[in-house]
Amino acid sequence: MTNWLIEPQDPVIVRDGRPFSATPGARADSLPFPYPGTVAGLLRTLAGQNDQGVFDPARADDVLKIALRGPLLAELRADGTPHRYYAPAPRDALWVRSNSMDLFRRLTPLALPKGAITDLPDDLLPVGMSDSIEAKPAKDAPAFWRWERFQQWLTSPGDFSTKTPALAEIGISALPRDERVHIAIDRTTRTASEGALFMTTGLSFTQQASRAASLNQTRRLALVATTVGDAAAAQTRLGALGGERRTVTVRPLADPLPGLPDTLVEHIVKDRHCRLILLTPAYFAAGYRPDWLLQTHHDVTPQLVALTIDRPQVVSGWDYHEHMIRPARRLAPAGTVLFLRLAGASGREPSAAAIANWVQRMWLQPVSDDYVGSSDQQASYTDIRTDAEQWRRDGYGLAALGTWDGNPQTMKVGL
Repeated sequence: MTNWLIEPQDPVIVRDGRPFSATPGARADSLPFPYPGTVAGLLRTLAGQNDQGVFDPARADDVLKIALRGPLLAELRADGTPHRYYAPAPRDALWVRSNSMDLFRRLTPLALPKGAITDLPDDLLPVGMSDSIEAKPAKDAPAFWRWERFQQWLTSPGDFSTKTPALAEIGISALPRDERVHIAIDRTTRTASEGALFMTTGLSFTQQASRAASLNQTRRLALVATTVGDAAAAQTRLGALGGERRTVTVRPLADPLPGLPDTLVEHIVKDRHCRLILLTPAYFAAGYRPDWLLQTHHDVTPQLVALTIDRPQVVSGWDYHEHMIRPARRLAPAGTVLFLRLAGASGREPSAAAIANWVQRMWLQPVSDDYVGSSDQQASYTDIRTDAEQWRRDGYGLAALGTWDGNPQTMKVGL
């Protein structure tokens, strides 16, 4: 197991999948954050290089077995070590603005009033505010939470209701976007081709420390990830991440990813319910509903009670083994929250030791479903990812766990 710090030296372009052809006026837009598969590809490429720094195709099957945990966003000190980690904003936390004031609202599963019905499948409970308020969601709500605040949200979400923190104390906004206009060069004349302009949008891993700060007071951001099964020596190297092969520095990191909070296991064992928050997008074969996660693992069988989820993200890519485009798959975005009841095998109640073991095993582990072949979408497509666990090896569905007492709140209905 090796911990890695990946620091971009230029704005990183992680394409969002919209067409980008060699036509005047073309525009390459970027995702808000790199997918785990993109980071896994970077680290596997470096692991598969020979002594001359060239990737050895004979190592392709071996490097695919390297498992990724991450990536998480980190803020760096002046010496290049992580100062703090950030987590994507959880979907069960909502900031609203009412009368020029930022107010916090917690979203929880709601018990339906007598006679009420919903169109939610599988008897899922709705998730929302137990009370009503005339307000709109705050536009400047942080996209990434400081890990200490995120950990507080995992263990003691009620503390936010008693004292609403300021938005700036919670975290930071989305990564700034760097837009650049490019020209095409005529190879014969070595001058710009007339009308051949195109634009790219990249993610800048620097951010102004505060609105009042001067331009030279910026946050230095990077990605942190862990690889499992990497036999190569851990050393500092240069790599290329995303489109246009933007340069990144990859160096081994002594500090591991954040550990399990001390009191979390005790609370989940007592409540026999929990929240599972996705730190990276997850692949669920049924769309919103996980399959692998709800199977029996370590003598615990989770049951999905409710969830709060945003619009799906889509991932595709190029298969260098088959030299063709991979089929597009929908992903549950990072920040998705699943409310779970922890049952035992065959409907029996699990022991406290089994729940504690399950919590420890699931902490910061990918929970995506098994890989499903693509013969239903493209008969001629043969994917190199024949291992059913490849989505989890690619780092999709990294999970954090939080407390939930299992009691749905009463939905207040007003006229």
